[in-house]
Amino acid sequence: MHSQPVIPQTLSQANCMPFYLACVTLVVCSAAVLMVTRSSAIGVVGFLGGVALAMFFLVVPSWLEHRAAGLDQLHLALVELETRTYDLDSVRREHRRALTRSEDLQEKAEELAGALREQASRLAELFRLQEELIQARQERQRAHNLLEARDRVFVEHHDSLERLLSQEGLSPEYLEATTRALQQLRRALASTGLDPIRPEPGDPLDERMHQVLGTREPGPGVPEHHVTHCERSGFRRGDTILRRAEVFLAATSGQTEGQV
Repeated sequence: MHSQPVIPQTLSQANCMPFYLACVTLVVCSAAVLMVTRSSAIGVVGFLGGVALAMFFLVVPSWLEHRAAGLDQLHLALVELETRTYDLDSVRREHRRALTRSEDLQEKAEELAGALREQASRLAELFRLQEELIQARQERQRAHNLLEARDRVFVEHHDSLERLLSQEGLSPEYLEATTRALQQLRRALASTGLDPIRPEPGDPLDERMHQVLGTREPGPGVPEHHVTHCERSGFRRGDTILRRAEVFLAATSGQTEGQV
């Protein structure tokens, strides 16, 4: 709230009626003094003295009242200035507190931004590792598929050689060459970790590695429910069974040859 400026009052703005009355009174008194004393010099001195007294008693109180009003206005202005100064100090304190909170928030924001950048870096690293893992799995699957294809080729060759050996009427030279080729193939399979499963007559039945095709008359020294013949070899890689060996079991008493 702004205070209005103090405007000094002049003599013409004050109530001039007492001044006029005093002047008339002085003129009358001066004329009376002139008539009584018949001296113009004394009359002029009296007139000037009256005017001075009138100015002193009329103008000085008005000026003092005007100065007092100005002092009151100045006091009010000083009080308002002190109030505004206090308000300004309060605003400054609030401003400093706001700056402090702003600096604290800025530090927390910078810490949060740093944490977010670190999390983003970790997330990017995680995505990169995930992509590498997917690529490794794909490469592993391709290698596994190639390994399976190679194993199938080896197994087919092995089965072909076994079928040739099971045929009758082969010449001794052809039989020896085929047997030697089969042994070499089995060594090559063993070097790759692919082991054939071919039980011998008299071996016990292992349902995990043997698939029973039927029963046959047992050979000499073959107990019942034991392998009497291996029709086709099986294969395994370590503990993984790729194909079970197809076998016939020795027949029990009274059981005919056929499928189990």
